[in-house]
Amino acid sequence: MKYPDSEGTIIFDLNHEKKIDKTFKLRFSIMYRDRVASDFYYCDEEKRILVVNYTERICELGFGGGVVTPQRVYEYFQSRTIDQARPDLKEYLARLGLTEYNPYKMVRETHGLMWDDYQWVRFPDDTVTYEEIKIRD
Repeated sequence: MKYPDSEGTIIFDLNHEKKIDKTFKLRFSIMYRDRVASDFYYCDEEKRILVVNYTERICELGFGGGVVTPQRVYEYFQSRTIDQARPDLKEYLARLGLTEYNPYKMVRETHGLMWDDYQWVRFPDDTVTYEEIKIRD
């Protein structure tokens, strides 16, 4: 499957290995239970995003398809954390070892695990498995 390029976003098919280089600083995978649904690579300097989807099931994809922009990545991380307006936000951040609301850092700690779906975020240095972090069967 190949998606069109748009707005500086690059989305390629599974023949992606040659297209990944060291300029992609942010890397993470959207997991669906114990399977990789999508790999994401982001280059801040060039505002390039490479998305590699391993499934066509829309409910397993982090962005549900379409053009992925830096703003959508931020909003995705934000959607995988608690609401910024919660009255207990400071206590929650303290439990995560954070002092300010930062969706990226929060997802690094929580893996973006939510009660209402089976998606979670795995970063390249993560060794955790779905069995270790799941909150329901």
